[in-house]
Amino acid sequence: MTDVPVLVREDAHWEIIFRPSSFEPTLIKTLSECKKVVEDSRITLRGWDYPSFNPQNLIRGNDYIGCWDEFHHHREYWRFFQSGQFFHLLAFRENWYKDRFERQASKAFRRIPEDYEPSGYIDFVSTILTLTEIALFASNVAARTPFPVDGSVQFRVSMRGMKNRVLTSWDVSRDLWDFYHTPNDNIRWESNIAVSELLADPKTLALDAAQHFFERFGWDNPPEQVFRGDQQKFLERRL
Repeated sequence: MTDVPVLVREDAHWEIIFRPSSFEPTLIKTLSECKKVVEDSRITLRGWDYPSFNPQNLIRGNDYIGCWDEFHHHREYWRFFQSGQFFHLLAFRENWYKDRFERQASKAFRRIPEDYEPSGYIDFVSTILTLTEIALFASNVAARTPFPVDGSVQFRVSMRGMKNRVLTSWDVSRDLWDFYHTPNDNIRWESNIAVSELLADPKTLALDAAQHFFERFGWDNPPEQVFRGDQQKFLERRL
């Protein structure tokens, strides 16, 4: 895909794809229905929606609707196809705050290799929240479209532009003492989950994905129960 109207791929970003495991090109009959599914399925737990839905930037393709947005540290572009596939490029907001993360990280980490120069930083709490938004949105979409109830949904979520990124926290009270980083430019998580399971428990799906990504930074056995608490506070708008 080359016709992306906003600069997302130039720096670290998420690439999110989910779709029904069985392909039906007109699962959703009209583009108007596609538009309504996305609009009604959005997650509105932070100062911005997931995904952003700006009517002024709405795009209509032959078999999809799309949208883009760009303001301050927020850049994204998505498409939702009549087949039920959702494709999303979302820039990491951390890209715009490298200096602040760098100052904070230099005080927190116990072990930093002398010759290591981070290319940037990834906030582990924000990662959990974004993955939770993705899973909740996918669950809402599955509930509003004729996904086969006895079928499954395929997920492929990637962190791109990650080489030499370091895992940290925006919240000084949750600094990571150990030095977690990745030499990989792209980190991908894939899952095939039953529609019934996605509808019943999207939060666990998000935590499974988070665990996968964190392990690729070298963080083994992160505290799942703490993350579940973060999710609950997030859902209650206390985080």
